[in-house]
Amino acid sequence: MADRTTTSDAAPALRERLVVGAVSVSPMLTFTVLISTTKSLTAAACAALIAAVAVSVWRVLTGRPTRTTVAVIAGVLLQVTFATVSGDAVNFFLPRLAWMVLWSPVQLVLILIGRAPLGWAVARLRGQPRTWRQCSVRRRAYSLASLLPWSLATLEMVVALWLYAHDQVALLGGTEVVTNIVHLLAFVAAWRIAVRLIGTHDAPDQPGLCGCMAEPGERFAGSR
Repeated sequence: MADRTTTSDAAPALRERLVVGAVSVSPMLTFTVLISTTKSLTAAACAALIAAVAVSVWRVLTGRPTRTTVAVIAGVLLQVTFATVSGDAVNFFLPRLAWMVLWSPVQLVLILIGRAPLGWAVARLRGQPRTWRQCSVRRRAYSLASLLPWSLATLEMVVALWLYAHDQVALLGGTEVVTNIVHLLAFVAAWRIAVRLIGTHDAPDQPGLCGCMAEPGERFAGSR
């Protein structure tokens, strides 16, 4: 059974991810706009918290996962705490920057050992959380394709750190909002690259490779 996976197979899930991403970025966008226009850290922090609560209510009403909803509130609360305690608006972005610095090398290691996050994300969207790890062709394809989003994320990290060091709050907030869209586009592009690299690979017919995309009956029939 050939691999017929395309990004169109998970178009509804991708649209869902785009909608959730657009809504979830509203606290950061609110903070950036308020601090740039009013110069009031208190007003910007309060508005960001209100936006986070609004996002959480929307998530609850639309049946989104509770754990992620709690994470949204906790994340914004942490950002507001850093900004208000330090008295410097740019520190609102510090937790996000710390995560980027931590995640970049971890992501690269996962790519190098054949556990690319792209593979996990695609498998989750397709409802096949583990099978891709059993096939060396798919592991290699996802690892190579993952270099695109990883490179863009690393570039974003460098730019964000420079903006943070130079106290560019408005540009930092604007960059964070824009890169959310870039990340989704990079994910789709990387998925397409992976699909091309996998091609019409048919694991059951390839010596040394498991039939990871075959039905159990097909897999054992091929081994007889």
